[in-house]
Amino acid sequence: MYNMEVICDRERVRERLLDVLASTWRKWKAQQANKIKGTPHSDVFAHRLKVAGYEPTFTRALEKLCHGLSLQSIYVPPEILRELEECEEVTLSLMRHETVFLVALAMDRIPSWKDVKEGDEL
Repeated sequence: MYNMEVICDRERVRERLLDVLASTWRKWKAQQANKIKGTPHSDVFAHRLKVAGYEPTFTRALEKLCHGLSLQSIYVPPEILRELEECEEVTLSLMRHETVFLVALAMDRIPSWKDVKEGDEL
C-alpha cells in the first residue's frame, strides 16, 4: 500500500499498536474523569478494543474504538498508523486475542495514568 518494505513482525506490530492504545487511553481517560461509575475504566476500554478488533480493516477498527469511547480524534504519528494498516491482519489479531494484555501494557506506558488531565497528549 504505502511502503512495501514493512515487515509485519508480531512484536513490532504490538509495540506500534501499544503506542496507539496508550494515546487513545490517555485522551479517553482525561475526557471521562469520573463519569463511569461502578466499572473500572480498563474494563470498558478492553471491551471496546476487543469489539473493534472484529472490524474488517484496521482503519475501521480504529474508528470503532474511538467512537465507542466517544473520542472525535486522537494524535498518533501517521507513520505508525500506516504501518499498522499495512499489517492489519496481525494488528486485528492482537486486538481480538490479546486484549487484556494490551490494555495492561498500554496503561503502563503512561506515567501516573491516574493523574491524566483533559488536553494532555502522549
